[in-house]
Amino acid sequence: MSCKLTTAHELTCVTSLNYKEGGPTNIIGTLSEDGQLISFEDGNTWTKTDEPLDFAKAWDESSNYVDLQKQLEQAAESPDEALEIKYDSEFAVKWYRRDNLMAKRLVTIYWRSPAYNLSRMVSAYYLGIVTIIHSLV
Repeated sequence: MSCKLTTAHELTCVTSLNYKEGGPTNIIGTLSEDGQLISFEDGNTWTKTDEPLDFAKAWDESSNYVDLQKQLEQAAESPDEALEIKYDSEFAVKWYRRDNLMAKRLVTIYWRSPAYNLSRMVSAYYLGIVTIIHSLV
């Protein structure tokens, strides 16, 4: 058992145990003045099972699943008109505003692309060569 102090106010022991199929389990407890484990809480007892748990099957057999299915059936049979979301048109904004937003988005994507930076570099190099040649003539 390996223990360590976790706070300055309380002596706490964290023990890691390895079970065959369950994996590591941490037991957290309080130590007495002489370092003996007084009480403990097993933080993950669910890992101590010998057989693996099929979570999908456990959910399908749970009462929460049955309750959820009943609520979904009720909502499908009699939908509440107050909760329905309605719009005047198919789109939230006019076509010219959508086009403007898409153009800005595409420009931003292009500015961040390597092709844009490469074309800037080639253009700057070309203009530099042209300027040097023009100054020599």
